[in-house]
Amino acid sequence: DDPLPRSLVPSSGIGAQLRGAIPFDLPGQSLTYSAFLANGPGSVDGTGNALTADGTPNLDLGSNVGFDSNGNSIGNLHAAPGGGGRIGWFHPWKPHYDLELGVSGMASQWDGGGSLLWSAAAADAALHIGPYVEVKGEYIYSWQQTSDLGTIKPWGWWIQAGYKLAGLNLELPLINNLELVGRYDTTRNGFNTTQNDFGATVNRWTVGYVYYFSNNLLFEGDYEFLNSNDPAQAHNLFVFQLGYGF
Repeated sequence: DDPLPRSLVPSSGIGAQLRGAIPFDLPGQSLTYSAFLANGPGSVDGTGNALTADGTPNLDLGSNVGFDSNGNSIGNLHAAPGGGGRIGWFHPWKPHYDLELGVSGMASQWDGGGSLLWSAAAADAALHIGPYVEVKGEYIYSWQQTSDLGTIKPWGWWIQAGYKLAGLNLELPLINNLELVGRYDTTRNGFNTTQNDFGATVNRWTVGYVYYFSNNLLFEGDYEFLNSNDPAQAHNLFVFQLGYGF
């Protein structure tokens, strides 16, 4: 699964992006940048309320759909784009040893009237220690203005480590193609902020593997230990996935 905090921001968008890198100081070191405009978040029912009539979250970070009075889906009701970008620093100190740090953000209208703002900021890091060890993580904080509950502030963070068993030099094909992965992630949904209560809390530990049939054909699996004060959240489960990259 994606890290839990990724559910606090749009997973994708349609728009335009400018991106590039500027060499900086030492050979291989660079400052990276990107800026974009894309279809921003939307309101499920067009209002700026935190929840819809049936009690589900009104903010739509996925398909950006809204409905007219006849129940027809009409897309992003406010018809305004969202914008954002990222600035990163990439520092390699020898082959397969490098560190990347980044900060990013996005802001957009989200309600049907276009009067309420959604925004998010993130900090990310990735560290490679040789060709076999990777550690990476991210912290995400978001703000959602609402017409009934003030500003809701969901946030979360995750950290993940992976080790490729080829680093053991055992000369065993099955072992050499295997990477072990562990992750911790957590989110707070931000409701009831006026009572200083972050509402639903989700904490998850994940242990798993990636088996590389080739560089672009992967078989992945994990077991997730999930703990939450929200009974609607899923419980512990296995996840398996076969992926092919083009």
